[in-house]
Amino acid sequence: MKYLLDTNIMILALVDDPSLPDTAREIIAAPEHEKYVSVASIWEIVIKHAKNPHAMPLSGEQAVQYCKSCGVQLIPITKEHAITVAGLRATDAHNDPFDRLLIAQSKYENLMFITCDEHLDGYHEPTVLTVKKKTHR
Repeated sequence: MKYLLDTNIMILALVDDPSLPDTAREIIAAPEHEKYVSVASIWEIVIKHAKNPHAMPLSGEQAVQYCKSCGVQLIPITKEHAITVAGLRATDAHNDPFDRLLIAQSKYENLMFITCDEHLDGYHEPTVLTVKKKTHR
């Protein structure tokens, strides 16, 4: 199966955060699964790292290098992805442009989008798999 990792899942996996959900960890570890990260996620990391490097543990360049070393492929942003955003069902609970683009990419490219963000369930897209983040005790 082919998976598009949400930015939050990618970061948790790359820094080996214990709160990474077991389901996500298993998907990422399975060699038979193709894993992808969007250039939109790299862009989001660059913006957040520039605003607050302490809150965003990776730079965009580090994220790209980690993805390459882990065999995670990058997906560029295309005009088809941008146009697919228009066909997504609107949700009152969430309207993050990065997430909307990632969902559109997963839909257009026929990838399962794996995320911890429960707000994304509001899109009712069959390509969205929401997994619960582990809580620390």
